Amino acid sequence: MPIARIIPGTGPFALFADALRGELGKEPEDYNASAGSDSTLILGEFEGKRLKAFAIFRSFLDPTLHLGGMIDPEYFKGLEELGDVAIFNISLIRAVGGMENLGRYAAELIGEAEDLLLRQSEAYCLLISLFKEANKKAFRLYRSLGFKKRGGESYFMDIDPADVLKKYGRAGKTEGDIHLKTFDEMDAKDLEGLAQCYGQVFVSNLDVPVRQHLERIIAKKALLPRLSTLICDASRKGEVVGFCFIEKESDKSVYINAAGLRRDFRGGAVSMRSFSWIMENCMKEGYRKATLVTASRKLKAAFSKAFCARFRDTLVWFIKCGLRDE
Repeated sequence: MPIARIIPGTGPFALFADALRGELGKEPEDYNASAGSDSTLILGEFEGKRLKAFAIFRSFLDPTLHLGGMIDPEYFKGLEELGDVAIFNISLIRAVGGMENLGRYAAELIGEAEDLLLRQSEAYCLLISLFKEANKKAFRLYRSLGFKKRGGESYFMDIDPADVLKKYGRAGKTEGDIHLKTFDEMDAKDLEGLAQCYGQVFVSNLDVPVRQHLERIIAKKALLPRLSTLICDASRKGEVVGFCFIEKESDKSVYINAAGLRRDFRGGAVSMRSFSWIMENCMKEGYRKATLVTASRKLKAAFSKAFCARFRDTLVWFIKCGLRDE
């Protein structure tokens, strides 16, 4: 079956968008696959005018992939020797209407992506993260395609908001000097304060100014501004000292994409009370589960103890690189 690149604004793109909504309830914008974006590569396998399978590859240098800019340098160890290298994350490979022949589709779509990237650059690197238990069969598939394990592991966890409220009780929007503000209440001063706090919490190794990075994140369609929250200190003229970015995962579930609290506010009741308020808001909006990923064993233990988080699976990264034949 012929494989073609899917370009926004075309008939094949409409087929892809319909399939994405029907299969996963997602929008192209969730993958930065809108018109004018050159950081997302979409490929489709067609049978006549029917879309049989599709794959989404996203540039690993697209800052909307890394909310905290936390890219493990181990992933890229030695890649500087490759020169002009295109680094892309395999965000999704899907067979339409079922998962039959997914292995064959994956091999063909990845092979086409490799060819395209080598026509643009001297070298390519493809990365994919897989769940150790849920994607156990996929481990064999990607190893057979030449992918090798790279970097450390991350931990996928979920939280029942009701458990948090049961542990800490209901929290007020203002308690003492701490005032909570949702992103839909944010003004220009708050955005600047968020950028400063974000830069203090996360060490970004992306060549993107913090405020520009945040503006792109906040513009994501999946972000829930009524639930994403700023933690402000009234005694310091409303200075932003913490934040929580929340995205819609499904009709009943949200994803905590990033959360941070300035170091001088950690270790007290601020994080517990703030998180309780956020979880109550999630419940009011009809969400019954919150998920998160962390690469830190220390944070994994902290989330379990403080926020009733349950470990569900381990995420493992695989990488494959190739060079253009001279």
